[in-house]
Amino acid sequence: EQPQPTPVTQQTEKQLPVTTTYSKKVGPAAQNKKKKESRAKRKIRKNIKAILHHAAYHGNAFNPDTKQIAQYKELSTCSEGHFWRGACKDEFGRLMDGHKDGMPNGTNTMKAIKFKNIPRGRVVTYLRIVSAFRPEKEKQHRIRFTAGGNLIQYPGKTSTKAADLTTVKIMLNSTISTKDARFITFDLANFYLETPMDRPEFMRIAVSLIPKEIMDEYNLHEMVHDGYVYFEINKGMYGLPQAGKIANDQLITFLQPHGYRECPITPGLWKHDTRDITFCLVVDDFGIKYTDIADAQHLLGVLWYLH
Repeated sequence: EQPQPTPVTQQTEKQLPVTTTYSKKVGPAAQNKKKKESRAKRKIRKNIKAILHHAAYHGNAFNPDTKQIAQYKELSTCSEGHFWRGACKDEFGRLMDGHKDGMPNGTNTMKAIKFKNIPRGRVVTYLRIVSAFRPEKEKQHRIRFTAGGNLIQYPGKTSTKAADLTTVKIMLNSTISTKDARFITFDLANFYLETPMDRPEFMRIAVSLIPKEIMDEYNLHEMVHDGYVYFEINKGMYGLPQAGKIANDQLITFLQPHGYRECPITPGLWKHDTRDITFCLVVDDFGIKYTDIADAQHLLGVLWYLH
């Protein structure tokens, strides 16, 4: 005979395992805390997205019509072309002797000359226009002129000392670990553009790149030769291989009488003879560590007098 299954009795039912699920009740305070954390996370994600968006635009110029990176020639004819043409006019005024539309003075870095006045045997370089959209600046559409340094045949030395990344990191760590220390940055405007050069350089610019207002104000129509206007560069300019060294040499000569010395072993690191102040110099940017605000103000006053 086959064994019969044992009937489930009331007693066996009580012996069966029972799984109980408990739901945790969340109070109003916990719910509010959870909502705040969610809002904070969303805000962080939004800020990161904004930073990445800003980083993508920083140092570049986009054509709003094509949504692509573009150079000045294309930007000057787009829907925002009047902004870029105005920025180009300002750059001409800054490098020359200003312009009548709000820039009374310039740096006199370059001046237009006739083609026949270029000395025999001298190389004439080209102009590279750098366009950048800087949303954090007052004037967001920015134009900078750079001379074609690869064609320049400068007979002297062109290398200069500058602080490297290790020096900057050590200075930042020193600021954190020193009691009452602070860190501040200075930026010298037109640092290169106000340094005289003993030996001028020469550059040509296509007439199509020169704003009409500049052509009229400086009577450049008389200077045109085969579609170009030729310029003599008498002061340091971005792109010139000797510009950095000339500007740095001038800065050293100016700062030494005020007690500032460059460290003999660490390039780009400066100290004062008596004041508790140290700074590292990278091109025209100063990273300054100080413990007394009067020392930082002293350096600022010296640099203000220079520039």
